[in-house]
Amino acid sequence: MANEPFNERKEFGIKFQSDDAWIEVSRSHYSASDNSLLPIEEKSKTNLAYETGTPHLVNFIESLRSRKDTIAPIEAGHRSGSLGILGNIVTNLNRPLDWDPVSQKFVNDSEADKLLHREYREGYKL
Repeated sequence: MANEPFNERKEFGIKFQSDDAWIEVSRSHYSASDNSLLPIEEKSKTNLAYETGTPHLVNFIESLRSRKDTIAPIEAGHRSGSLGILGNIVTNLNRPLDWDPVSQKFVNDSEADKLLHREYREGYKL
């Protein structure tokens, strides 16, 4: 079921599942159907905000001012933020959903697609 906790500590997270594999992630753990899908434990010394000691928000503001790239790639931030939104939509609808990362829409699910955006206030548009 889409909104069941992963473990005895009642943590919620997100689970990605295909026909032959799965990965689940929460704040305190990650696991997968195959160890080859798990992240490499060695930390990269580049492109990670926690390695530099600069919080992402501070780095983003500095990047706007300097016109230099952020420490973490913008695409990574977009995709990470999308995971939370997708998890909320799955939880709200209380059913599994199929996501197409290329089109950034749900597969054949207009009800779920409607939850990807909100009405903008007057004077704002995308």
